[in-house]
Amino acid sequence: MVVSCMSVINIYVFIQQRAPLNVMMQRSLSQPYQGHTIHEWCLRKLLGIKWYHHVWNDEVRRTTGQPRLSAIVQARRLSLFGHIARMPDVTDARSIITASPSENCRRPPACPRITWMKTIQQDLRSNNLSLDEAITVAQNRPLWRLMSAFGATHP
Repeated sequence: MVVSCMSVINIYVFIQQRAPLNVMMQRSLSQPYQGHTIHEWCLRKLLGIKWYHHVWNDEVRRTTGQPRLSAIVQARRLSLFGHIARMPDVTDARSIITASPSENCRRPPACPRITWMKTIQQDLRSNNLSLDEAITVAQNRPLWRLMSAFGATHP
């Protein structure tokens, strides 16, 4: 049971680090499954908490010391952004951060409208940073690591 719950959480984190959130992924993280999100459901299984114990989700997370799954995903996404921001300017990954699409560029019909960079900008807004400020702050690795981990998991 422990391995299956942890692998589910790792799959969610892996998918959301690399792909922008679409409606289905947002619902799977925030919509309750029998009153709980998938993360809290796994924590309840690990602790052996049954439905008739009437334990709040906040109490389950406080007992385990786990933040919300969305906060874990945001912290890891910002960590990856900091790694890319510290790369030399000539690398392809770094040029994607600062590049802007051409005006006549159209997205194919099946592609999501929210890009990875737009998701990063939303994460940065919650930390009161612009993209340029974040690139500057990310050059200081210890400060960025503290900001991305603590700022995302402790609102």
